[in-house]
Amino acid sequence: MSKKQNLAQQEIAPGDIDAQPVESKAKKGVAYFFRLDATRRVTYMAVLIALAVVTKMFGIDLPSGKVSLFYIPCYLAGAFFGPLFGFITGSVGDLLGFVLKGGIPNPITTLGNGLMGWIVGIVFTVLPKIRPEIRLIIGAYISMIICTLGVNTLGLAVMYGSPSLNLFQNYISWLWYGVVPRFVFQPIVITVNLIIAVGLYFVLKRYLKKFIKT
Repeated sequence: MSKKQNLAQQEIAPGDIDAQPVESKAKKGVAYFFRLDATRRVTYMAVLIALAVVTKMFGIDLPSGKVSLFYIPCYLAGAFFGPLFGFITGSVGDLLGFVLKGGIPNPITTLGNGLMGWIVGIVFTVLPKIRPEIRLIIGAYISMIICTLGVNTLGLAVMYGSPSLNLFQNYISWLWYGVVPRFVFQPIVITVNLIIAVGLYFVLKRYLKKFIKT
């Protein structure tokens, strides 16, 4: 009888051992957003969007750029909740921030700020084995090149460019008055945002783990 029990345990044990790692790996590949219950999904997204709106409204405008903590909620939304909700946080935060501040929304910069959260989310999705702080750094600086120095600078050039200038003159003006100063100034602002975002990431990750659905 004992031999039969031992044989039965040997037949069952390998399947149990193999099943557990597969399940844990599958869960690790899913964004935190989809591992939380619906109420917390709505709550955390609302908080991140609200933070994006507030940081957008209370940024300090300077000739060479804007001093703002707007990047932080966009990075965290992409890191924790994936590219789609990173895009929503950046674009909605930018749009509502402009409206509540009494300005006219710029669709190009709204797109650029949405892509900022989207890029961080993509980096976290396609590079799951890299340490999260490294993924945040990669995503932040890729988004800086594509969005901050590219799309957003173009949006500002279109919004504030002189209508009397032709396309070539507008492009030269965009390079000289937009890209060159922003290339020096914005990396400093983004690096400060990134340092804060990395610290907050580990705090929030520990907190969110308490609410992951089993």
